[in-house]
Amino acid sequence: MCKNDDVFMQFNPLIEERIEACYEEEEFGEAHLSVLQTLLAAMEQEGHMLIPVETPDNAMKYFDPDKIEEGQEITVPEELHWTLINVTNDKGEVSMPVFTGPEKMTEAGLDGCSSISFFLDEYMRQVLEMEGVEGIVINPGERGFFLSKHVIDMLLKAYQEQKTNHTVSKDAVFIKPENVPDGFLDMMSEFIANNFDEVEKVWFTGIRDGEDESWCFAIKAGTEDIQPIFDRFHTMMVLSKIDMVVDYVAVEETPWEGAELIYG
Repeated sequence: MCKNDDVFMQFNPLIEERIEACYEEEEFGEAHLSVLQTLLAAMEQEGHMLIPVETPDNAMKYFDPDKIEEGQEITVPEELHWTLINVTNDKGEVSMPVFTGPEKMTEAGLDGCSSISFFLDEYMRQVLEMEGVEGIVINPGERGFFLSKHVIDMLLKAYQEQKTNHTVSKDAVFIKPENVPDGFLDMMSEFIANNFDEVEKVWFTGIRDGEDESWCFAIKAGTEDIQPIFDRFHTMMVLSKIDMVVDYVAVEETPWEGAELIYG
């Protein structure tokens, strides 16, 4: 499994793990959905993937790609055009490969190949515009994970929806949350205390909104822009491998009878 300290690639080891779990399923199921959920979380945190490219010939006049150190800045006096590398399956269908880390590039036979670390969501948008391309394949090979253009489009739409604050409907019913792991609320309380100076209080409960049931965190915070707080809570849920749907709402006081105050 990839171990990467790059903050932009913090989700990539978990993406690898959840892709691996897909090969235990005979058809599309919970493991596949977990991959998509983790990709969404990575996109929310400006996650990167490695994109393999062919180094332009004129680049060799200014630097050796094999000797570039991480974080090194290079200035060249002319424009460089990097060529994206694609992959073709046995049906002749073309896809664009991305990798969770250099180890996966080595496994795919691209050891020493140049690569660009790039925002996953932005690259997905670019792939949607590419003619003759079927989609993206993550870590192509025996354990690759294919994202068709249809799935990419759905992911990008879901990503945009998650950027909008969730509003609980007036008909929502607040219920006792079920299947809460032992120690989960203590862990969340500690996480909030160590990571959210702007958060004043947090309540936890279950919620039934129409036919949907979820857990819900009601958050009182001393900021008008609460969406980044929601995003960081969601990141914690994914990293904690919580498969339950979780909602987040902004409140100014105790939100409803029966909500459990877990912080503040």
